[in-house]
Amino acid sequence: PGDALLPPLMEVPAAPLPLKAVVKPPDVDSLWEWQARVGLTDADPSWASVWPSAAALAFHITSKEGKETVRGKAVAELGAGLGVAGLTAASVGASSVTLCDRDPLALHCAMSSAVVCGIQTGPIPSDDDDDDTDNDSGKSCIVSATASDWANLKTLNVEVVLASEVLYDKSEVASLAQCVSALLKKRGGTLLLTDPRRERAPGCREAFISEIKAEGANDVSISSIDANSNVVGMVGGDNNGEEIVIVRANFGFRR
Repeated sequence: PGDALLPPLMEVPAAPLPLKAVVKPPDVDSLWEWQARVGLTDADPSWASVWPSAAALAFHITSKEGKETVRGKAVAELGAGLGVAGLTAASVGASSVTLCDRDPLALHCAMSSAVVCGIQTGPIPSDDDDDDTDNDSGKSCIVSATASDWANLKTLNVEVVLASEVLYDKSEVASLAQCVSALLKKRGGTLLLTDPRRERAPGCREAFISEIKAEGANDVSISSIDANSNVVGMVGGDNNGEEIVIVRANFGFRR
């Protein structure tokens, strides 16, 4: 039933991802009931599921192309929720991963998953760490978390931005694009964003792509993602089997 501070939580096997388990509420309804009981009536319970786009992005990161994108890089996952994409990036060789979400309880679960999976946790990397981000040195990836809106993330130093299920409100598209641009223009980097082909909010994806191009993104592409059917919806995500697309864009360099 949970308690006054934490909702009911459980460990769910994360195979075939390279993660031992994911710590999460049993389901969206269980989280919603707990939120109502403790007075969090305006809270969003949707993070209780690993959504298909998040699972598909995590699976993509295990591919040759995905590993090449994140290996040795400082990574941020926006709207991380349970953090499966960011934690997968950590497991395949990212130098650091910062999980970003508005909900501190979602981040509590994500960081708990990191501990369960044997991934090192620590503070958000600072400017002093810029010259030591190459994970080829054999140093373990450090995963950190920040509870923040997109508008307050622009000071992070990252080279790869991951995002999934973030294109659900047209009124937030511009601020999301500005956040991505601010994060990746500083050092040059890559955006990987997954979204259902059948959009949650029609027109959001086209508007977002227009915004990031206006912010200076290049090599912008959209393609279907080759997601293992056992991964999409693997731990309670809804709409299992729906087609997922991936938006890839570069800032500051061209392929």
